[in-house]
Amino acid sequence: MKDTKGVERALNFIEENLGTKISLEDIADAANYSQWYFHRLFRVLTGYCVNDYLRKRRLCEASHVLLYTTKSIAKIAKDFQFESQAAFTRSFSSVAGITPGKFRQADRSVDSISCPQSGQELQISQERSNKDESTLYKQSRLRHYRRFLPIKPQ
Repeated sequence: MKDTKGVERALNFIEENLGTKISLEDIADAANYSQWYFHRLFRVLTGYCVNDYLRKRRLCEASHVLLYTTKSIAKIAKDFQFESQAAFTRSFSSVAGITPGKFRQADRSVDSISCPQSGQELQISQERSNKDESTLYKQSRLRHYRRFLPIKPQ
């Protein structure tokens, strides 16, 4: 599928800009797609929503910084574009299951939290990339409309 190159460009853009404030618009521009099309294509090819992927990659990199530096948690939160230390802690805890402070004090055999693969490592599934665009579009529209279909009583 020709669209995998655009997603790869977007993944590289994300990796290069984890510490800067970027939006879906910026990422879609890097891939040369509209926001609407890019968001759906990214989800189909990678299995992640763009913002979820970005947040989890930032948390993954932040976990390395927590383990291997003495930077304050507030500074790490700011470096990875979280609004506050509290927002960073909530987000980190939801992914890692423990607070950043406890994670830092934990056994050093833990290398990092469970992370999505970085853009260089993420392999776009062949099964997903072999589908033609019309099938992908139909599937995404069907998923969207299923939320609004009434359930028939039995």
